[in-house]
Amino acid sequence: MNQVTLTKIYTTDKDKQGNLLKSKTGNPYTRLSIQTKEYGDKWISGFQNKSNQNWKEGDKVEIVIKENGQYLNFETPNKEDVLMAMVQELNTRLRKVEDKVFPPKIGNTDIDYPENEFPDDIPFS
Repeated sequence: MNQVTLTKIYTTDKDKQGNLLKSKTGNPYTRLSIQTKEYGDKWISGFQNKSNQNWKEGDKVEIVIKENGQYLNFETPNKEDVLMAMVQELNTRLRKVEDKVFPPKIGNTDIDYPENEFPDDIPFS
């Protein structure tokens, strides 16, 4: 997922000939194209839906961008995508905390990894 800042928004429900846009199953749809601060003058295309119908220029939004040849397409993340991203972020942060709180272990044992070098005078039998 990418957070982007919208600079331009264009919506249409008609093709170049003025005909209504329809899906393969015959359902009408609205095309939504955006430009963002992060991608400059490049247009990113998608479909209008409940989660993006009220977007306006200047909004910061979360989208999933997919390359399709020379074109960029976007999807608005569903709730599951958002939750997965949050879980991954929390997991990364938790690992960083654990690494600082708990010293690394040797292999799969309960022996702490030595932080100082061993003295030379340890007798081995």
